[in-house]
Amino acid sequence: VFDGTKRGRLYKESGKPKPLSVYGKSKLKGEKIVLSSSKNNSVIRTIMVYSSDYAHKSDFVRLAYQKFKNKKGLEGIEDQTFNPTFVDDLVFAISIILKNHAKGIYHVAAKDFTTNYLFLKKIAEVFKFDSSLITKVKFKDFFKDKIAPRTQYSVLDTTKFQKNFGKNSLKTIDESLKEFKKQIKTREALAANR
Repeated sequence: VFDGTKRGRLYKESGKPKPLSVYGKSKLKGEKIVLSSSKNNSVIRTIMVYSSDYAHKSDFVRLAYQKFKNKKGLEGIEDQTFNPTFVDDLVFAISIILKNHAKGIYHVAAKDFTTNYLFLKKIAEVFKFDSSLITKVKFKDFFKDKIAPRTQYSVLDTTKFQKNFGKNSLKTIDESLKEFKKQIKTREALAANR
């Protein structure tokens, strides 16, 4: 729901939304409907959710994993910043919000943030893949032919969530990627034994 122009500062729940795309505008409209329909409702904002297993759609991390595994190259955007969200962490956060009957808006994502390029390097590193498969590209060049506008700086401030539910209620990118790796390896081992 933000325009992604706030370099060097995190987006807080109280920040003024300014969505760039139809998708962002529809999300903001949904938030307003949910929050205005009851003072007991809550909204969770998250970003770049990834999972070790979701058959209906491949996400950024699984796509990168498959490309690296097959020794195929990837472009990493060196000037696009975000804090990705491992789905298990998101599910845990949702359960905490429900259990505590929390109200209002909460940002849920990794505690830290990175660039698209460095995130790809982290994925390659955790699986011991060849990071030379990653080439750097600028945001403007990567998205020059894309119709829908994209956000360049999308770091959600998760301080409110951590303050309300504990500093360890969310994980770092590295912690989540280690869990992602463990799950992928378990699934691959089970598939190999079928």
